[in-house]
Amino acid sequence: MTKYGRLPSGIFIVYFSCGEIYQLGNERGGRVLSPKTLDFGSYIKECRQKKEMNISQLATAADISVAQISRIESGLRKTPKPQTLKALALALETDFEDLMRRAGYFD
Repeated sequence: MTKYGRLPSGIFIVYFSCGEIYQLGNERGGRVLSPKTLDFGSYIKECRQKKEMNISQLATAADISVAQISRIESGLRKTPKPQTLKALALALETDFEDLMRRAGYFD
């Protein structure tokens, strides 16, 4: 079964029954997104919102670009590097190992 949706960033996506997600509406064309990266990005966004931070505030606190955080939250950025996760964990006051696990580095 195919479903259609829209990410908070306004990007249209198509969900396929095989588990793949295809992004539409990008100036570079479509791309396959991993459900894991979407889930991780949603988790980061949820943590940021619980801390009542906007993307710019998180970017400043973590010393990461606003664009990169936006790509992480929307699932457009593949699994961030451990040093990026460490910076996010410190800025969001959350557990680094939990972020590593959620990003898929270990079970």
